[in-house]
Amino acid sequence: MVSSPRLRVRHAGVLLGLCLSMARPAMAQYYSFKSYAQAHGLKNVAVTTIAQDRMGYVWAGTQSGLYRYDGFRFMPVGGKGDLPSFDVLGLQATADGAVWVATRAGVAIARGAQVSRVPTKTPLQVDGTAHVAVDGLGRLYVGSRSGLLRVALTDSGLVREDHLADEPASGVYIASDGTVWFGCGQDLCRMEPDGRVARFGARLGLPAETWDSILMDGNGALWIRSVRRLFVWHRGAERAQALDAGLPNANVSAPRMQVLPDGQMAVPTDEGLALFSAEHLRLITDDSGLPGNSISSVLVDHEGSVWLGILGAGIARWLGYGEWEAWTKSGGLLSNTIWATRRDGTGRLWVGTNSGFSVLDNGAQVWRGITSSHGGLPGARVRAVTIGRAGEVWAGTSPGAVMRFDRQGRIQKSYGAAEGITDPLIQGVTEDADGSLWVSTGSGLFRGRRIEGEWRFEKVSLVSRGRIVSIGL
Repeated sequence: MVSSPRLRVRHAGVLLGLCLSMARPAMAQYYSFKSYAQAHGLKNVAVTTIAQDRMGYVWAGTQSGLYRYDGFRFMPVGGKGDLPSFDVLGLQATADGAVWVATRAGVAIARGAQVSRVPTKTPLQVDGTAHVAVDGLGRLYVGSRSGLLRVALTDSGLVREDHLADEPASGVYIASDGTVWFGCGQDLCRMEPDGRVARFGARLGLPAETWDSILMDGNGALWIRSVRRLFVWHRGAERAQALDAGLPNANVSAPRMQVLPDGQMAVPTDEGLALFSAEHLRLITDDSGLPGNSISSVLVDHEGSVWLGILGAGIARWLGYGEWEAWTKSGGLLSNTIWATRRDGTGRLWVGTNSGFSVLDNGAQVWRGITSSHGGLPGARVRAVTIGRAGEVWAGTSPGAVMRFDRQGRIQKSYGAAEGITDPLIQGVTEDADGSLWVSTGSGLFRGRRIEGEWRFEKVSLVSRGRIVSIGL
């Protein structure tokens, strides 16, 4: 059973202060994934499909066998006599706790650690991970070269097989109301209540393609995917809209798409995981932290965690999906060495680094840098930053001085020896409830007050002598 403790952090300023030491930028954000491969029991890392059963166990189908994750390791399930083929392509969990297993040579059903082959009269060769689906009664719908079939087991264990469509079938999707959508030849079809097959490709403006993956999102829009193309049919629209500009191809067959907890649509590709939000495409790749780019499967588990099957790289669990963001130098930060982070009242993020200030304006996609050569910083290493009660930003460089920025993020003035801060090794800056500014340095503590409109600083005597490296109120 899966046990994945999750830390929920709701304030991005605090969150980024914790995770930026491993970071990247808005133009190429870096994400954290936990990888599962040979060391975790997967003898074959060509993972083709993943699913979770009612009890919480995560199942993985690979090109050479079936595995079940018990919370610690992936254990092999099913032997030569149990699976029609070790090339597992589809997994579908049922409400009663069973898991249907689709392979290139037929289907089987798993109950716990026991796997039983399900013999069918019609030869079933499943060619895609999204070519199977389960309805509310636990019946398996299979798109195969022999057509669309429905397979069920009776209470006595007998196999019931219904041939629903003769034309070669591909992707299968069963909507919440029981409507069955499927790829039929190079068209999109729907099974009508009276058993007739209705074709939708021409009326929606779809090109002739093998539609491997079909899914309806939370707004009732139907997403339709082939290896090369992606369309979405919005409820009430006359025709489907193409969304594949800039979208990489899938592998041999387009894997199953998945709606993520925040409503984004996840579309697996051979070059990373494509995420659509308001029809805007964002691609997550190995440059963003993925252990591999050839995504074969996406699973949202019972706790809302996101799991990815990756051909050649095993399984990756997305740590803190929707809660954590991270950036590094390769994506826009001035340095990977981070000393301080704060978010001001406008939503602007200030990051003090070894090479200057990296600033991400609210809603921006690219970091901007403020350095000693470009921006007038009195030093390169920004060791401290705080947000004043009036909304201004205070920062300290070491060696250097204390700086004040206005609400628009423009530097207003630097404060050093002339204003009373006689030690340039600034370590910390904060403001107290009275509006006084406190500055810690390598040799002691300074307090700043506004006197006749100008800030003046004085050194504060301490009972014990020693270096003050940080202060906070």
